[in-house]
Amino acid sequence: MPDDHWPTLTADGASGFVCPRCGGALWERDERGSVSFACRIGDRFTEAEMWIAHSVARNRALLSAARALAEHAALARRLAESAERRGDTAVAERLHEEAREEDSLYVQVRAMTEGLSEHDLDERT
Repeated sequence: MPDDHWPTLTADGASGFVCPRCGGALWERDERGSVSFACRIGDRFTEAEMWIAHSVARNRALLSAARALAEHAALARRLAESAERRGDTAVAERLHEEAREEDSLYVQVRAMTEGLSEHDLDERT
């Protein structure tokens, strides 16, 4: 590791944010009014780079949440059909309700991702 790798084991300079690349803690440094961020493994960001990388990570998380909600609703429906075939109507109804709840959440999350482009999912652009 280079000698100038400034994150240390102390809490001094802790930013309160996580690295958008690795998820580790970020340290913050203010050098003559210009803030920069770095994590323990060496990911470094200027203020602008941090904003872009954090936005990309948020956008990816929203899309991942939308996919998880859609899959969970589909699984609940499939399991509900299986419960119905077994004659377990109480379980089937609960699973159908779960699917409806997941569908509602999916719509909300998906609305937050409307208008995202490939550019919004790639910090290099």
